[in-house]
Amino acid sequence: MTQQQEKGSVGSEQEQGEAARGWPRLVVAPGGMVVGAVTVYLFGQDSFWPVLVGAILTGALAGGVDVVLNRFAAVIGRYMRVSQMAIVVLAAVGVALFYRSEKNAAFMTAFGERPPAGVSRVDIEELIASDTGRHLEVIEFQASAEGIKRLIEARKFVAAPEIDLRPGKEGKAQRSVWNRGFSRFGASVVDRWKTRMPVLEPMIYHWTGTDRETLGEQTSILWDASSGRGCAIHGSS
Repeated sequence: MTQQQEKGSVGSEQEQGEAARGWPRLVVAPGGMVVGAVTVYLFGQDSFWPVLVGAILTGALAGGVDVVLNRFAAVIGRYMRVSQMAIVVLAAVGVALFYRSEKNAAFMTAFGERPPAGVSRVDIEELIASDTGRHLEVIEFQASAEGIKRLIEARKFVAAPEIDLRPGKEGKAQRSVWNRGFSRFGASVVDRWKTRMPVLEPMIYHWTGTDRETLGEQTSILWDASSGRGCAIHGSS
C-alpha cells in the first residue's frame, strides 16, 4: 500500500469514527431548540410564548433522546449523525403538531368547527376568570369577510346592534366597544382591550349553548371589518 493510500485509509477511518461518535450533546439540544422554534412558527404559532415553549420542549426532547441514542452508538455506527438529525426533526414536528391539535381543539370548542378558509393567524390563550372561576379561552385571529361569515354561520351566532364610531373618537370608544362584546365574561377580561385594539369598524356576535352538549357555554366575537382582526372569548361553566 502506498503512502497516499495509507493516508486516505486513515482519513476515512477518522471520518467514520467521528460520524459514529455523532454530534456533541451541546450541539443537539440547542440545535433542536432552533429547529423547534422555526417549525412551531411555520405551523402557525406566530406569537412569542408558544414559539419559545416549543423551542424549549423540542430541545429537551432531542437532548433526552440523544442521551439514550449515544448508548447504542456502537450499533448505530456511521449513521449516528443522521439519527441525531432525524431525532431533532421528529421532535420539532411532534411538538408543532401537538400545538396545532391543541389549537384546533380549543377552536372547535368555541366555534364548533376548525378554522375555515379565510381565517388565519389563530392564537389561543387559556385562563381562569379570577372573579367567577370560569374557564376561558381568548382567541385572536385574522379573518376575511367570507371567513367571519363561515364562523358565525357554523353555530348561528346572533349579531349585536351595529356600532357607529364617530370619526376622531375611535380611541375613546374602545373600552365601550370591548365591554359590549365581552362584559358577560367578567372583570378578568375588562382591561384586555388595551392590547387588542383599536377597532375602527366593530362587528359583535354572541352565541349561547342551549342543547345538552353545549349547555352553559358562551362565545362572543369582536371583529374589525376594516383590518380583519378578530378576538373571541369562549367561556364554560
